[in-house]
Amino acid sequence: MAFIHDEFVIELPETADHTKEAERIEELVCGAMSSVVNSTVPVRAEYVLTRCWSKRAKLLRDTSGRLQPWALEENGSGAPMNMANTDPGPCQEPRAEQEGEKYAA
Repeated sequence: MAFIHDEFVIELPETADHTKEAERIEELVCGAMSSVVNSTVPVRAEYVLTRCWSKRAKLLRDTSGRLQPWALEENGSGAPMNMANTDPGPCQEPRAEQEGEKYAA
């Protein structure tokens, strides 16, 4: 587990039921926070499945509602990732475009 600003980064086994695990972690986190904050303050958690942490990561689900891994593409947009692929590829965020330069990963 790691913390990045206001986010938890939790590693799960490749073979895990990622949807079930994410829902269980959400329950634990929200339950723990609800016990220490004022009951009028809503406690929420959001999650995404990805091989690389990115502030741009988005929640993706298949037609059955199962979590699908998000991946950073070369153009900086997100796309579903094939979990069978053991090479997650580059995990760097693209830099802001500078004069005469395309986005770089």
